Amino acid sequence: MLDTAFEPLPHLKQRQAIVSTVGIPQHCILCNKHLNDPQDERLMMINESGEAVVCVLPCHFCANCPAVYLEESALNHVATLFEMNPYAVVGFLDYSQIPLDKQDLPLGEDPDLPVPLVEFTSVMPLQAAQLNL
Repeated sequence: MLDTAFEPLPHLKQRQAIVSTVGIPQHCILCNKHLNDPQDERLMMINESGEAVVCVLPCHFCANCPAVYLEESALNHVATLFEMNPYAVVGFLDYSQIPLDKQDLPLGEDPDLPVPLVEFTSVMPLQAAQLNL
């Protein structure tokens, strides 16, 4: 499914996804730099049987390190709509790699077009601390 022959958009490459259950922080937890305003990106989610869904969700990119922040509630909303339980978010879809006249085709329908998946290097949760005081 993944074709690595294309060169993804620079801001999508080598990203570590941080899925937040507690809202998006103002500063990156990896480098402590201010996070950029969100921008909508296409993401791919899959379920345990390999069915995939493409969704457009806000992503908060760190301009200083590879972190990109996603809101778990938004991912869960898409998963609920498509009855994907469990699901995994695997990466971005870089539609700039597909000719404009073919961007409306379902992914994988044209065998000559690669699926322009830019996989996350890792996915980690950002959760509220569970303090036992």
